[in-house]
Amino acid sequence: MPAKLDYDQIAAWIHGHFMKANPGAVYTEFEKLPEFLKADNRDAAIRIGKVLAMAGLRLEHRKKTKWPAAQQDRVRRMIEANLDLLAEAEHDGWMESRFRNAWRLGPQKNIDKRESHLLVPYSGFAEQIELKQETVGPALKANGAPMSVDEEVEAEKDKDRASVRSYVEIIARTDYRIVREE
Repeated sequence: MPAKLDYDQIAAWIHGHFMKANPGAVYTEFEKLPEFLKADNRDAAIRIGKVLAMAGLRLEHRKKTKWPAAQQDRVRRMIEANLDLLAEAEHDGWMESRFRNAWRLGPQKNIDKRESHLLVPYSGFAEQIELKQETVGPALKANGAPMSVDEEVEAEKDKDRASVRSYVEIIARTDYRIVREE
């Protein structure tokens, strides 16, 4: 890994990716975010290298060279082959970041209060989601039908899987690339 990565550059692309994936979200560009949300994106940028290392991958500076599509596809396949391991590591890192930034376990996600019901390891998702559903009600599917606890657990895990799957797209927009550890 390079001695110094520009985590703000990566964080801004992470936030941009989030905004693109959530067009109805009421957020703003990275530079105008409250500091605690910028910190969350910076932590996500730092976390990418740690998560990738679990699959024998690392970030390196491209030194103004292109990152060929064939190399990006090879990295995507390596990520996919290790997806659940990497997704759980992504969640664990997200959880650590939230705790460092004064978040706490709560009955549901509330950004203003810095609370989330998902500030538990994967093994605790079902219990926390069941509590959330008893308190607030189940999340809804695209068709408006309520999700079961198991469906909501899978939906939450799918968010972590999607985060890991987005690494290549995000990093491709920066001055870096993902390579196999040597």
